[in-house]
Amino acid sequence: MFPPIEKALKSRRPIGLSLTTEEAYDFLRHSAPLLEEAGLGVLVPPWWSKRIARLGSRLKVSAQDKSQSLLGLGGLVDYLWELALRGETLTWEEFARLAALKTLLVKVRGQ
Repeated sequence: MFPPIEKALKSRRPIGLSLTTEEAYDFLRHSAPLLEEAGLGVLVPPWWSKRIARLGSRLKVSAQDKSQSLLGLGGLVDYLWELALRGETLTWEEFARLAALKTLLVKVRGQ
């Protein structure tokens, strides 16, 4: 169900396995649930199963000064998009740095 594990089990005394980021994501996303369904005990990091661990967005909206007579939604409200990870707002610089990595798992602020 997960070829890297198969390779590790061929050693005389398997004690561990190093994975690339892509392999780790594949294991967490696809293989771990399959192994659990097959009746095997699988330990994953606690943050993996928490919905809050994923990237989300928030939109903050506030009414604009009504003395302005601009037409359209932009003239009626101020809005600000925020990106959040684990409930913490990311700066645009942090998000750009993480996006540039082009990987499915990232380390943010030590987590």
